[in-house]
Amino acid sequence: MKTRGKKLLFLISFLSFSLSFAQVRISGKVTYRNKGIGEVNVTLKDTYDGATTDANGNFSFETSEKGNKVLTFTHPKYIDVEKSITIENQEISVNAELKEQINEIDAVVVSAGSIEASDKKRATVLLTPIDIYTTAGADGQISSALTYLPGVQKVGETEGLFIRGGTGTESKIFMDGSLINNYFSNSVPGIAGRDRFNTSLFKGNVFSSGGYSALYGQALSGALMLESVDLPDQSSYDFGVSPIFLNAGFQKLNDNKNSSFGATVGYSNLKLMQEVFNFNTNFSEAPQGINADFNVRIKTKSGGFFKYYGMYDSNRMGVKVESLEPENDFSLVNLKGKNTYHNLSFKQKFGKYLLNAGSSYSYNKSDLDFSTQKNDITTGNTKLLNDGNYINFKAVLDRKINKISALRGGFELNSTSEKLNFNNEVNKHYKDLISAVFVETDLGFSNQLSAKIGVRAENSSYLKKATLHRVLLWRTVWLKTGQPLLRMGFSTRIRKVNTSTDRQILIFKSRSIIFFSCSGQRRKKPKIGSILQKI
Repeated sequence: MKTRGKKLLFLISFLSFSLSFAQVRISGKVTYRNKGIGEVNVTLKDTYDGATTDANGNFSFETSEKGNKVLTFTHPKYIDVEKSITIENQEISVNAELKEQINEIDAVVVSAGSIEASDKKRATVLLTPIDIYTTAGADGQISSALTYLPGVQKVGETEGLFIRGGTGTESKIFMDGSLINNYFSNSVPGIAGRDRFNTSLFKGNVFSSGGYSALYGQALSGALMLESVDLPDQSSYDFGVSPIFLNAGFQKLNDNKNSSFGATVGYSNLKLMQEVFNFNTNFSEAPQGINADFNVRIKTKSGGFFKYYGMYDSNRMGVKVESLEPENDFSLVNLKGKNTYHNLSFKQKFGKYLLNAGSSYSYNKSDLDFSTQKNDITTGNTKLLNDGNYINFKAVLDRKINKISALRGGFELNSTSEKLNFNNEVNKHYKDLISAVFVETDLGFSNQLSAKIGVRAENSSYLKKATLHRVLLWRTVWLKTGQPLLRMGFSTRIRKVNTSTDRQILIFKSRSIIFFSCSGQRRKKPKIGSILQKI
């Protein structure tokens, strides 16, 4: 009798213990606007129990937890939801309705030629220095790496960024927001100039082949935005020696790691390489050059950032080619070039506002000497001397509204002074001050609807008629339904082009509605270009 009582007591205890650890099923459905959502993570908070919804939004899992718990629903595109539940011994059914979360990655702003996602990603493509150095055939140059992108043409005998449908002068290059005049080195006709700037100087290179921000005026075909590095990780020193160049440099980071300065100097001469290798180009004087640069970076206590970069370079070369004129044996071109560039930028956040201000100065001199040769006698010397001074100043105030919406505005001044001397017989002096104001907004209504609207107005002191230089940019409205992406946008630009005469040419470029889907891209109408000539 006692044995039966012990067995009965053991059985009751075992059943009670088993029931306390029995698995309870939790199931339900997750929806958004009454439609099931897949890939939603459903978990019991502070436990390892949970499941992922199927394509219809259904989920189901079992747990041995008991008592008051919190069930969480998470998905990158939706706002997280938590529901309190009480787990006993009965099956539980829990449904959840999620709300969409505006996401910087998802809610791209599509403009007429570029796709934007967040402040830095308003571009056709972003390239890091590693991307450029590892691009075969780019020679470590930013501009050469970009020629391998769709829509960019590779022109071997002329420097510049050539977007299909435009010339190299229609693409503009900016460093920390300021315009770079004479980005490429001086060269002779038929040989493209190289990038003056070291690729490692920049931490990011943002390239847009159209539909870019109203901040970048006078750029018709494309804009390349270069962002210089901030503070280095540590102090460093380098020295390089090769048969064709010598260089040395350093970067010094202070002990508080809030400021740094550095400098480099280099000399190159291709004379030895010319003797060893058989160049396609017959150099009467091998290319040689001297370059030097200096930089200062200061981070303020309030979070602001000052950057200064200055550089100088000079180069010379001579080219000898067979003359097309029967009375001469060869045609000779000799070049002497000098250039200096200085860039000062400041960035500071004031509450919800971000101020970006910058200024740049560039001076470029190109001295070309054309002559002919017959029986080793040089005749017919003709000199063409160009020198120019360029000053750019820009200030932009940015107000962030939410993750993908922002309002920005500012002004820009562009001063140009160019002198041309042809054989001491013809002298031209062109001076112009282009002043501009611009306002632009990125509006993110949801992950399916965004808009970008901007306007820029310019005035040229040379033409003295502001109405001819009004520029209106109407950016984007786009909506996404499933996988296909529909872009709607229109933009108009007016840019003044200087000629060797006293005439001015205004070029109007427009982009019509563009449709794009995962299967390809099609323009409803081709790019429209019209020229209005004013005498």
